[in-house]
Amino acid sequence: APLTRSDFFSVMRDNYQGTKWDMSKQPAAGPFGVTDRWDGAPSTTMSNAHFERPIGVYRMAYSYIGEAAEEPLFYFGPHVSTTAVYLPVLCKQEICPASLGRGSVKAIDRKSAFWAFRRAKATALGLCWDRCLPVIRERQAAWEAQGLAIVADGALPLPEKAGLLCELAEAVVADWADLDDELMVRFSDGWEQLSTVEEDGSTPHYKPL
Repeated sequence: APLTRSDFFSVMRDNYQGTKWDMSKQPAAGPFGVTDRWDGAPSTTMSNAHFERPIGVYRMAYSYIGEAAEEPLFYFGPHVSTTAVYLPVLCKQEICPASLGRGSVKAIDRKSAFWAFRRAKATALGLCWDRCLPVIRERQAAWEAQGLAIVADGALPLPEKAGLLCELAEAVVADWADLDDELMVRFSDGWEQLSTVEEDGSTPHYKPL
């Protein structure tokens, strides 16, 4: 079958999953299947001290996928591809989504897509990665599908399409702030909260991680 845009997003998030080098299955992954591997010693002193380098490496500043379509565009993912959303940007649009044009590693910026994705990833790493990642994946797929639908709508004039893509980026940033909170509420302190507090004030149900 022909490759889809979502297939390319998945390639950019690859951590050798499904192979004998699957980074989530190695001893270094710990109990929660973490795929990040911090840089080891310089090769000049310890030539065998390095882990595999996946495409979805932990120290990305950003990644993008270009599409040479009739209406050229690229899909931009601030911070690490594993936990970012690929947001479409038309090459001809005159206004960049505000959340994609701001942010520095020197200070947290809650209006920045880079920091929205970075904070949620840090939360997931500090809790239980293998439980948090499927929640993040579900959100990624939903938002990326919305972006692809806007791009595919040939009836939309360029200014309107560009405006919708800008709105999409801002909505994703707002949702990722909510996602960060949700991960903390659901998975903190060694327990998974399986339900929210009911209106009658009854206690949520928990299970050990």
